[in-house]
Parts: sequence; structure tokens; C-alpha cells
Amino acid sequence: MVNRGAFRSLAGPQGQSILVDTVSWIVNATLRPPPAQVGTVLLPDNTHVAFNFGAQSNLDYLVQYRDSLGSGNWIGLQDLSSAPTNRFPWVTNDSGTTGFRYFRLKVGP
Repeated sequence: MVNRGAFRSLAGPQGQSILVDTVSWIVNATLRPPPAQVGTVLLPDNTHVAFNFGAQSNLDYLVQYRDSLGSGNWIGLQDLSSAPTNRFPWVTNDSGTTGFRYFRLKVGP
């Protein structure tokens, strides 16, 4: 928790607190990045899946998968480094030998 009272002495021309806004932005961007939003999901054939998602600028994304939803380790599929602009990257993968594959997106600064 940030003690906002300690930073109130630095104010902008309209009286807003510059330092508190900066600290709040850093905390929110680092500790609470926005959740990744999956866009389009396509099944080009019986063994592949393709999907895209909205990736915000300056955030890294990690696509992971596993063949069972309830157990097993998440395996890294694709690591997408941050970019200076928003984008909609596509990810394509085969569904594995089980015919099912579960994916998740992790987001961070």
C-alpha cells in the first residue's frame, strides 16, 4: 500500500499530485497488468488450433499449454517480448496426441 500523504508536496500546475500519479502508474503497470484477452480462435484442421489476442504495448506475454486442465505442468509454447505498440499476435499449435490441449496467457511488464 502506498502512503499517498507523504507525496502530496509535489503538485502540478492544476494542483494534481504528480508523484502520486507516477507511483500509482508504476504499481499498477508492474503489479496489476491488464488480463490478456483472447480474440479469434480458429480450427484450421482436426489437429491444429490458431488464436490471436490483444497484446498491449510494453508488456511481455507468455503462451503456455498442457494436455490436462486439472493436472500437469504448464509448458511454454511462445514467449512474446514487449513491443512499443499494441498488437494482435497469432499463435498456432497442434492439439497433441490426446486431441485436447489447454492454453493460458501470462502477462507481465
